[in-house]
Amino acid sequence: MKRGLKIFLILLAFVVFALGIAIAIAVAYYKQPTVEFSSTSIRQALYTPTPPRINLDADITVKVKNTNIIGATVDKVLLDVFYRKNDTSANTITDFRVGKVEKNEKFTVGPQGDTFLTFTFAKVFDNTTTEAETMDFMKTDADTNNLINLYFKGNATIFYSFIIPLDTQIPISLNNGTKR
Repeated sequence: MKRGLKIFLILLAFVVFALGIAIAIAVAYYKQPTVEFSSTSIRQALYTPTPPRINLDADITVKVKNTNIIGATVDKVLLDVFYRKNDTSANTITDFRVGKVEKNEKFTVGPQGDTFLTFTFAKVFDNTTTEAETMDFMKTDADTNNLINLYFKGNATIFYSFIIPLDTQIPISLNNGTKR
């Protein structure tokens, strides 16, 4: 073999070996990023009792915490939205699916830090968009407590394969139709 080819193969073997060690170290110290709800900003939560109608427009912010020395890409956030009926007299919780939130835009999470993602949930709940039973429960809560509880449950996908669960309940205070 020619001397130049031998040197090239030795250098190539060294680079492959060093790259293998670097990847092994990164994998050994890798911790899955965590995703959690950070805040809710309500732009509008208008309740009109007759006919029953709730107009909700809110920004939901999630925090992705990455403790790794390399960044990550979040490919998708998908959440189902439920109206949560908490019946204290029967000691039961029932969730009624009322919508979904999907964010398919990729965003980068930097190394060793927090990244915040805000998405909008806007929905009109009334007898044409919401099942009658669910709307009746929502109207009762709105009339009695001046709030409804929404429950967001879903996941974020990182690197196309790591699924990170998300779930939280958010009480939404209503203004009982004082604005139109």
